[in-house]
Amino acid sequence: MVIGYNDVEMASAANTILKLGGGIAIVDNGHLMEVLPLPFAGVISTESLDEVADKLKKINKTLMMMGSPFIKPLNAIFFTTFVSLPEIRFTDRGIVDVKDRRYISLFAQD
Repeated sequence: MVIGYNDVEMASAANTILKLGGGIAIVDNGHLMEVLPLPFAGVISTESLDEVADKLKKINKTLMMMGSPFIKPLNAIFFTTFVSLPEIRFTDRGIVDVKDRRYISLFAQD
């Protein structure tokens, strides 16, 4: 999932993640701020638990400094894709209303 408002920076983050084989990347003002490679299915690291924990803390701190109102911003991002929880979730196929088992259009209906 790519989140942002600047197309160039979102593309840079996405390309970094592709090169890593999965993971988390934060780009701000054209600079790669934080990165966590997750090469196994995009969710598993080859680094030690301590290294991953330190990087996750740095990523959360960076996201908070960039304006996130959450103490652990990554948790909010991760849970929006967890489709077994009810409500609205983001998937590789689009936005899903889990309760009603239907896709939600990105465009307003007349």
